[in-house]
Amino acid sequence: MIALAPEDLPEAYINQHIALVRPLPSVYANYFAWYLASSEDGYKQFQQLQRGATKVGLGLDDIRSVWIPIPPLTEQKLIVTAIESIFKTIDHIQQQYEVAKAQLEKLDRAILAQAFRGELVPQDPNDEPASVLLDRIREERAKVSDRKSTKRKR
Repeated sequence: MIALAPEDLPEAYINQHIALVRPLPSVYANYFAWYLASSEDGYKQFQQLQRGATKVGLGLDDIRSVWIPIPPLTEQKLIVTAIESIFKTIDHIQQQYEVAKAQLEKLDRAILAQAFRGELVPQDPNDEPASVLLDRIREERAKVSDRKSTKRKR
């Protein structure tokens, strides 16, 4: 996992499973973090370097061996600005999706309610009411049931 720590974080022993890396002044920390976290770049290198059977990890020498391209500082900042802009767009799309999904669920319930009330399509006044249809179905079921019980008695 990659995290961007504040620049003023004092020296400290973290633990054997965490490495604190401080980039040189010529490297924009945000660029450094984004590069290391990118699945096709830094993270991929970390995955290839991992070792251990019980608890997979990396040593400091492994971390030091990760290759990081360092463009000019201005270009690093442009890259970070582009990445953050894309993520803002993704967040915005995600929020719109959540709103649309909630509206769709409400709409589904409203459509079902209209369907049960018979309000989705104009009603033909010549159609028989649902109550008459249900009565007819009950009568037919009763007749079938009577026939079955009569056959069993024979």
